[in-house]
Amino acid sequence: MLSGFFLLASPKAYALSNISMTADVIQYDDVTLSQAKVTIDLNGNDQAVVDANTLEYGTARLDNAHILLDLKANTTLLIQARQIVTPQFDARNPNIYLDYRSTNPQPSLTFNAEIKPITDTQWATFKL
Repeated sequence: MLSGFFLLASPKAYALSNISMTADVIQYDDVTLSQAKVTIDLNGNDQAVVDANTLEYGTARLDNAHILLDLKANTTLLIQARQIVTPQFDARNPNIYLDYRSTNPQPSLTFNAEIKPITDTQWATFKL
């Protein structure tokens, strides 16, 4: 379903300002999103937002995934989820932030979560 499609127009110019799409399933290569909503806002916020019940990539799964790509900041990416499940470990409330702007001397990646190996019951705080 495509919704929220807005077109700004003047006598001489046309500009797309917002696109919103919802789908039961979105699949691309090894990535599958279920119950997904994708919004691209080019009117002020200049960002792309992806929300999905689950995001699966290979053997990893993110539950309640929220991805924010800041188009104005030129390559910053925020990924949040309720849980990440992989064959080796679980992560609760992960917060992954990539800052690849040219204003920084080098790219930075931040990863914060509570993690545990699949075979454990004890969670630990992890910061990278």
